[in-house]
Amino acid sequence: AYEEMKAGIADAKETCGEICKQAVKKVINIFLKKGFDSIGYMGTYGLEANGKIHRDERFLYFRQIMKSLGKYDEKNIYLCPSNHTQFGYELGKEIIRKGRLPRAVFVENDTMAIGFLKALKEEKISVPGDVAIVGCNDDQVASFVTPGLSTVKLHNDLVGMMAAKTLMECLYTKREQGLKIIVPNQLILRESCPE
Repeated sequence: AYEEMKAGIADAKETCGEICKQAVKKVINIFLKKGFDSIGYMGTYGLEANGKIHRDERFLYFRQIMKSLGKYDEKNIYLCPSNHTQFGYELGKEIIRKGRLPRAVFVENDTMAIGFLKALKEEKISVPGDVAIVGCNDDQVASFVTPGLSTVKLHNDLVGMMAAKTLMECLYTKREQGLKIIVPNQLILRESCPE
């Protein structure tokens, strides 16, 4: 049973990776469609487990896609230890102070993006006039901030529900074959990066 669960976890990781990859593609595509050449990424260094840092898959896919397009610029990558609002705010202030603001930024999650929005507002930098922002997760507050935060809805509730259902089914049926479930994501464009 342990080997089956281990295989199921590997399958789930692959599916989560595909969800993140599709989300990143959607964001980069909307930025390119709008003609934004200078595209940045704001997020975390990753999670530490067993003494190793595991990069967030959104960052890994962002880097991979941007490099394949010949548009990756390390100067437009902004990383910090945590994805909380305060870190988005502090990192935003640092970016502004250094004068390194790209035309568009994909932010690892909405919580961090909201902190970044506050830093930009305090410095009277127009969103989306000077910089367009798209977050990730579609947190409830994303539609209530000003400007409304564009985001990618990942349907995490559905991912969790399907993972639990699949695990229970594996335990009851003793099925050994992997199962790939694709959960759609949705790009929601609001004022921070309008259509």
